[in-house]
Amino acid sequence: MTFRGTAPGGPFFSVKCDVTDTRQVDAAYRDIEAELGPVEVLVANRR
Repeated sequence: MTFRGTAPGGPFFSVKCDVTDTRQVDAAYRDIEAELGPVEVLVANRR
């Protein structure tokens, strides 16, 4: 699931996926690379 929006710091792009599902992780990487180019840094956040 991809989210786009704006915040006080500017526009943002985030992707939500279940990290236990490799298909969702692969899809998230494809979405990120399509939007921003190659992944250089990954920040994982769990609530």
